[in-house]
Amino acid sequence: ARHNGHADFLRERIDGVTGA
Repeated sequence: ARHNGHADFLRERIDGVTGA
């Protein structure tokens, strides 16, 4: 997951959980 947003960090964690 990439870290390019201040709210994107939440999606980054979701990406880690989904494995996407």
